[in-house]
Amino acid sequence: GGSISHKNTRSVFYNPTHGIILVHDLTNRKSQENLQRWLAEILNKDGKDALKGADTMDMDPEQFLGSTQIPILVIGTKLDVLDESYKQKIVNRTSAGGIAEQCGADEICLNCHESRSLAAGTTDAVKLARFFDKVIERKYHNRDTGRKYATNYTSAMAGSFGTYPTLQSTVQNPTLSYLNPMTEGLS
Repeated sequence: GGSISHKNTRSVFYNPTHGIILVHDLTNRKSQENLQRWLAEILNKDGKDALKGADTMDMDPEQFLGSTQIPILVIGTKLDVLDESYKQKIVNRTSAGGIAEQCGADEICLNCHESRSLAAGTTDAVKLARFFDKVIERKYHNRDTGRKYATNYTSAMAGSFGTYPTLQSTVQNPTLSYLNPMTEGLS
């Protein structure tokens, strides 16, 4: 987690990174603000140096997008706890100025008590499936050699999340970095 004794060991889980899911609490602004620090830590430990020397609070979206190709998904939780007026504002926003927009990522806001939040055919289910497809593509399609490591893959999410275009490849075990700034604060 976030304690000083764990700071040096977190990097063991960052390399190789095939996808990043940043999770924050919609009811706690600080948890959303910590996402940029977590992202900078992961990308710099992954050897990309995408944000090295830059103030992570003022990340340049164009510089960031040009420096990394790692798929990123931002998930906000506790949507059910927000009051209705703020909830509508969150659901209808385009993440203007948020980390999802800055890194060209999709954003999902969830009520974790509702299974319908990720029901087949919903916008959020499609976003999640698209993220996993990008992770699979990054992991199993070597763009330098054009080699494909697979055949006959149908996305594992297809049954759960509906029908959508997917990669045709075999999934072994893509590595994802899951971060929750509420329980894993930075030192």
